[in-house]
Amino acid sequence: GHGEVMLDIPEGFSGRLRLMAVAHSRDAVGQGIGNLVIRDSLMADLYLPRFLAPGDAARVIVELISTDAPAGEYTPTLSVSGPARIDGTLPLPVQLSAGGRWSASVTLLADAPGDAVLTLGVTGPAGLKLERRWTLALRPAQAWRQTRHVVALDPGNSITLTDALAADLYPSDARVSVSLSPVPYDLHGLLASLDRYPYGCTEQTVSRALPLLYLSALSPNTDTAMDLTLRGRVRDAVRRVLSRQRSDGSFGLWSARDRADPWISAYALDFLDRADAQGYGVDAAALHRSRLYFDNLLNRRSLSDAEIEAAAYGLAVLARRNAVEPGTVRHFVEARLNRVGSGLGRAQLALAAAAFGFDDGADTALAAAVPVLGNGRHASYGSELRDAAALVSVAATLKSDVLRGAADRLRQLTLEDGYTSTQEKAWMVVAAWELRQAMAAIPLTVDGQTLPSQPHGFHRMLDTGDLTGRGLSIANPGDQAVDLTISVGGHPVADEPAVSNGITVTRRYTTPDGKPVDLESVTQGDLLLVMLEGRLGASQFPRRLLVADLLPAGLEIQTAVMDATEFEWMAAIDRPETLRLRDDRYVAALTRTGGASFRLAYLVRAVTPGTYRVPAAYVEDMYDPVIQARGRMGRLIVRQ
Repeated sequence: GHGEVMLDIPEGFSGRLRLMAVAHSRDAVGQGIGNLVIRDSLMADLYLPRFLAPGDAARVIVELISTDAPAGEYTPTLSVSGPARIDGTLPLPVQLSAGGRWSASVTLLADAPGDAVLTLGVTGPAGLKLERRWTLALRPAQAWRQTRHVVALDPGNSITLTDALAADLYPSDARVSVSLSPVPYDLHGLLASLDRYPYGCTEQTVSRALPLLYLSALSPNTDTAMDLTLRGRVRDAVRRVLSRQRSDGSFGLWSARDRADPWISAYALDFLDRADAQGYGVDAAALHRSRLYFDNLLNRRSLSDAEIEAAAYGLAVLARRNAVEPGTVRHFVEARLNRVGSGLGRAQLALAAAAFGFDDGADTALAAAVPVLGNGRHASYGSELRDAAALVSVAATLKSDVLRGAADRLRQLTLEDGYTSTQEKAWMVVAAWELRQAMAAIPLTVDGQTLPSQPHGFHRMLDTGDLTGRGLSIANPGDQAVDLTISVGGHPVADEPAVSNGITVTRRYTTPDGKPVDLESVTQGDLLLVMLEGRLGASQFPRRLLVADLLPAGLEIQTAVMDATEFEWMAAIDRPETLRLRDDRYVAALTRTGGASFRLAYLVRAVTPGTYRVPAAYVEDMYDPVIQARGRMGRLIVRQ
């Protein structure tokens, strides 16, 4: 006998499948293995780079191969939708013999960020007709730029927002976020900025996901579909964080193979515990291991600065679940409060004390947190802004008199800071959630229409189309001034200049034997070595640096250089703490003390002829991003 099996094959797949079949009866078993060749009678392919950037021009090859198709006249057509154009036409008609091959090239021009969809259609003899599609990412050559303006809107005054706010950004992805509240919080802007952050150590993963636990409370108009999407993202974050848990219950910064990071372990437990409380079903065994790690940490007689910061945080999380003895909390607050160096750590001790009714201890810890905001920066990934936001969150929870002063300090810091880390953004969102009940209702008039009082403030995300023409008018009909926070984000059209603040970065291209390379005279197939070097300025504590080098579209990463002995001419190469080789960028993380330098390298190959913008190399302190440097942009020409 015989049987038929239907297999789903991806569109355009050509290749060989290995099939295995097993048959059995009451008293016998048989099996067979065979190969199945899958191909269309006419194979139509488009050879594209992995991505393009606005301003790039890449040579795209169209190829037809006849396997079983009849000889004759074929007519290929190539079209594109999205922010890209085709320069050139395919020669028509095409005479293709049986078993023949034909190819031609056109130039694809990228105009703006987004996705371009290319469609290749072919008609031929005997009614042959096929159509294939490819989606090509048009990734900006420059990083997202976010600027923030805070305007005090006095009673009776108004302001009109127009598309001039984003005049130097690509309109296709420029966004203007408007927020009106008693404190200068652009909540949606913070959430969007966290969502865009492209890297994902354990701290960054938690900082992106923690605010999502409170988004529905902060944005009551969140619809069901969006709520399901948010829950899915929280679950993904839970899985990623758990994958970095070590056997002793602690967590590594980038993987479970990293050394234990005490403070990150507390931050991870806090997120997992909150997620579990909201019904995300975090693995109970993993939570138990993490709590046991902090039980052991709290029982140690001697703790390092990093460990005591983590112990204070972990104590608060355990107390929230009544998973620690009250005596342990009282002893820690009375004996070790002054050793906790950060404002966040002392605020966490206040929470732990309050959980067991130790009110005097809670008041003492909160008062002690005020003068040390921003201390213990390296041990707790913190800053004064982060600590102030955390103190506001705790003071609001405990209804403490410290709240007013902490909120005023937070307001001042948010007006001063132009750059914020993921840690700062996350705690600012948590503080906003804790403040939601303390915020007075805000009357508001938008485009002449008086809105109902906004109990959680006013937030709106706009694109440039919303601001075209007469723009958006916002008025304050109330009797007290309010802060209007306007965040403008997008990708710049013109090349940004090189900058350096507290650190430097340079990049050079050479041949594998160390000879300089002219990027405007590269031949397809050339192997190039990329060298990234920099130096950190004076610093009182170690800095956790992130080095990112976005590739021009004509190059593809081959491998990272981890050992300088592979190249006789090369000086020593640093081995990063973590390394990511992506389709469009090289990313490395390393820690440096003040005055120390770094040198990193990787190999690329020129693969697609064309003219491309070369993005600037970039380095920043992940937890104090005002310490940053950006190199110069350039141009790459790959010739055939």
